[in-house]
Amino acid sequence: MKSISIKPTLFDFIVLFIFLLLPVTFSYFLYTNHYFIGTSFVEIYQNNNLLCKEPISKNQELKFHNFTVEIKDNKVRMKESHCPYKICVHTGWISKPYQQIVCVPNRVLIKITSEEKRFNKIDSVTY
Repeated sequence: MKSISIKPTLFDFIVLFIFLLLPVTFSYFLYTNHYFIGTSFVEIYQNNNLLCKEPISKNQELKFHNFTVEIKDNKVRMKESHCPYKICVHTGWISKPYQQIVCVPNRVLIKITSEEKRFNKIDSVTY
């Protein structure tokens, strides 16, 4: 009986490269901000009242009575807070639409919103 030896050809390597390249490029476009986001804003609420709405592209530090918010390099974080456990400070930087930082003792909500129509469409309804 003959033994069959299978040697990979150039075509096999090309097909393998294409199958590895497609998921990598798809994930790059799926998870990068510039692909989805048009104009993004940081909205800061306290007691369900909008305190300010600032563009995320503008580097600045916003100081309020009990907390400080830092906007830098298209990211946002709660820099300082006078709450006991500082969970909002430890949340770190957020950068994508609909991510949020919540400080329950100060009743503060920081969220990123986008005015791109793609994010404002309803994608599903649950009854």
